[in-house]
Amino acid sequence: MRDEEAIPSIVGDLYEGAMDPIVWRRAMQGIADLVRGNETLLIHYEPTGALAPSAELVHPENGGAFAEYAAHWINKDLRIAPALRALPLEPQFELRLRCWREHLASEFYNEFLARHDFASFLCTWLEKDHRAVVALSVQGSRKRGPFEHGDAQRIAPVLPHVRRALRIRRRLQEVRARADSLTAALDRAPFGIILIDEAGGVKDVNAAAADLMRREPAISVRRDGKLRLDGRAGKLLQRRLAEATRSGTASGVIRLSRAGTPVSIVIAALAREPGVCGRHERGWLLLLTRGARERPLDPRLVAHDLDLSLREAEVVSLIASGHDLAAAAHALRISVQTVRTHLKAVYGKTGLHTQGQLIHRVLLGAASLREPTHGAAASIPRGQSDGGAIGARSAE
Repeated sequence: MRDEEAIPSIVGDLYEGAMDPIVWRRAMQGIADLVRGNETLLIHYEPTGALAPSAELVHPENGGAFAEYAAHWINKDLRIAPALRALPLEPQFELRLRCWREHLASEFYNEFLARHDFASFLCTWLEKDHRAVVALSVQGSRKRGPFEHGDAQRIAPVLPHVRRALRIRRRLQEVRARADSLTAALDRAPFGIILIDEAGGVKDVNAAAADLMRREPAISVRRDGKLRLDGRAGKLLQRRLAEATRSGTASGVIRLSRAGTPVSIVIAALAREPGVCGRHERGWLLLLTRGARERPLDPRLVAHDLDLSLREAEVVSLIASGHDLAAAAHALRISVQTVRTHLKAVYGKTGLHTQGQLIHRVLLGAASLREPTHGAAASIPRGQSDGGAIGARSAE
């Protein structure tokens, strides 16, 4: 394939390969073929030099040779010192280095490079700063002969695209890592979490929410991908989302009473994300609690998290665990009015204004994600409740 045909194909593979390892390897092989090399390596150096370099190879079977190089030969490689003086995107090859003859006579060349048939190299720094040090190195066989100036010119148009695609791939990997970490954290949450877009389409569901939907037919995902709630709760959710979309904030608690065990749903706004054609789209986080939680919140953790008194934290723990005001009062052996008084004090201390905001704050806080300390459940009397969830606007 001629250069004018090969280079666009390689560039296309580089950008597609940022998301597909197989296509990325094909792009690396295309670079080797462009200059008749037999291997392409992406060598990653730790900027401080504290760790040995690592490499991505087109042919994994050459991994042992690179490991041998990193462990035993890197300090004997005479090419490194002069190559370090090169600027990024400036291809280097043996004939350009002043140490060429000394290199051919060295133990490194004769005992390592010749043995693995990596007789010559065409190497370019892609990144060389305090954040990343990355080199692209094409290896040539003894039969191929040394790389020359024409090979450097041939590979030069591809190099900026390699660097840009490598940066894109690195950012995508970071995003995936954060997404995987977030997914794992959401799945550890003891309450249900459903992420929906502004049209009501379900974007993600954590393990607890998926389990709840399997058990409760009153809440499900429709064939068109939108969330479905039975009865009045479904209409109330639509109204709340419409109101929240206009105002940018959400309040109140929706009670899904047709479920086998009542379910409370709290709506929380997510930060706007760029959508199609640059339009920023609104997303919503639904927090679901199913009756009184099987694993109670530890009031001591809630008190520490929100800077509350222990009695205030006990009230908040019960409210966030699915009790209504009457059930919380019964469990604590106090009046409903006293519960309201404690809630008013909590609102004043936290700057929150509604039960929905309070539940949202508690369920996404440290107290909900940590295991209760030993004996925490005993700190709140387990009175009999109707299992009811919090009313939509009660005590707000």
